[in-house]
Amino acid sequence: MKYYLRNLGSDFYFYIPHHAKYTRGLSAVKEKKVLITTANSAYFSESEFSALSDLIELVILLLDKLEVSFRFRVFDDALIKRLNISKEKNDIENGISDCIENYSHVITTPSTIAYTAIMADIPTALLVYRDSPITQPAGWLLFNVSHLEQSINNFLKADNDRMNYQRNSIQNNDGDFLKVLENKKDTSKPHRDFINITFEHAIRRYFASKKIKLVSKIKNAIKK
Repeated sequence: MKYYLRNLGSDFYFYIPHHAKYTRGLSAVKEKKVLITTANSAYFSESEFSALSDLIELVILLLDKLEVSFRFRVFDDALIKRLNISKEKNDIENGISDCIENYSHVITTPSTIAYTAIMADIPTALLVYRDSPITQPAGWLLFNVSHLEQSINNFLKADNDRMNYQRNSIQNNDGDFLKVLENKKDTSKPHRDFINITFEHAIRRYFASKKIKLVSKIKNAIKK
């Protein structure tokens, strides 16, 4: 992706949002417990919504068949309704870095969540429901074909070759982990097609915080 962006005449900066970083060390969960999650904007058309929903439903059926525990992390109301996700099964109270500490495996749509899970050395599988190129270096790809069950079994076993692929893919040519640019102002102009701004996490944390009382802040604002 770096070379592709450069060919478009853009500079390249590797960046992971603060909420998506994982620096606590390896996940300590030993028993199999799968997190199924999605990007904030996981689909861009009705056909993609249907394809993603069908694929997740198939994954759920296979995990149930294998008697593997799983929970969701989904914020999209349409997906929650389609998949019939109860509040008890939807792990959305904490940030993603805190959340994944409770899981041994992560299944996600293409997003920064994949990097967070890989940096935690967790077996990570991507849900594939569109034909565009995938740049996230997950060790497993899950798509709606006849050998999906075989893929999930291999994923749950945390196949060593696939895990090594994940580990190697987040290193640069010098063997050092990619350095994330933090709190630095950048004046470059990336190609506009690759700009994605999200306020979802900040807003969610704002309203989730017990220390902040919205009514009180509104009153103070009115007084001012």
